[in-house]
Amino acid sequence: MEHKFSYHISSLEKEQIRKYLDTSGNHSIEMLPGWQQNNWVVKTCYHQFFSDGQLVAFAAVVEKFGRMARLQFGPKVSIESDLAQVINVLAKHYKANSFWELYVQLFQIHDFDKSNIQLSYKSVFNKQSWSTIHVNLGFGDILGNILKRQQRLIHKSKKLDVRDLDFSEVNVFVGGMQKMLTARGLPFGPSKKKLLKHRLELSLLQKRAIVKLVIFEDKIVGGVLFVDQGDHLFYHSGFADPEFRKIPILHNAFYLVFLQAQAEGKSFVDLGGYNRFALENDQIHNINLFKIGFSKNVIDYHPQLIFEFAPVKLKIIKSLANVFKRN
Repeated sequence: MEHKFSYHISSLEKEQIRKYLDTSGNHSIEMLPGWQQNNWVVKTCYHQFFSDGQLVAFAAVVEKFGRMARLQFGPKVSIESDLAQVINVLAKHYKANSFWELYVQLFQIHDFDKSNIQLSYKSVFNKQSWSTIHVNLGFGDILGNILKRQQRLIHKSKKLDVRDLDFSEVNVFVGGMQKMLTARGLPFGPSKKKLLKHRLELSLLQKRAIVKLVIFEDKIVGGVLFVDQGDHLFYHSGFADPEFRKIPILHNAFYLVFLQAQAEGKSFVDLGGYNRFALENDQIHNINLFKIGFSKNVIDYHPQLIFEFAPVKLKIIKSLANVFKRN
């Protein structure tokens, strides 16, 4: 297997990678070339793997702070048995290039022989591990499989209008996110605004997204962004106007996306994460409750694989990061 890596890929390579992802059944949007573009705090290294001249595996690895590499929901491989080999190549590459750490969160659920991984690593299920909720679409009645309380809130939410976002309204969606997160005391500075705008525009231009706006009394009060990942949709982000907390703003928007995904032949909708470690007084706990109202099908991904090449330096950097967070 031939390995090629680069921080800059040609338009032809981008198209070949997109075609590879689109014809592979399912993939993560995180692997899409350009997804991290306009994210000034990181750079992306594109790793391509070839066999007999054909692309058979791909990984878009995000590198930050110069020496920490993160592969989120990858690599994408054509053959499951190649997974350990690809991970070996990546780990050796980053060790040889004096990186301190490589973090790998595999996409969905993989059952492979980890004994074939040659370098030492950690693999534990903790609060950094990824869990999510799947809403299985099948061919049955979606509403009937949703919890009764959530059904009532969907019915109540139908009093609000839901329509597709127009490309010219991208800034409206970004502004809605900023208003909600600011009200919650969460950061959403210029770099995050620019990144969300870029991702909205990229996914809309490439027809990889379903984006809905929710209207109440001629005012946009909510919005949802779902991205296409082959055989399913993935909930990326959404906002609800904090001035209308007493109204179930997003419930019907989610339900309408489920119906659209079912009509398009999707197998399921991934609700974009479920935090098993959220505390009851945390806003994340409320988000968990919202999502689990649509489905109790909680999925735990494979625990992350963490390769620590410079553990002493990593410990110092992470200690300093915690100090800055507290301050």
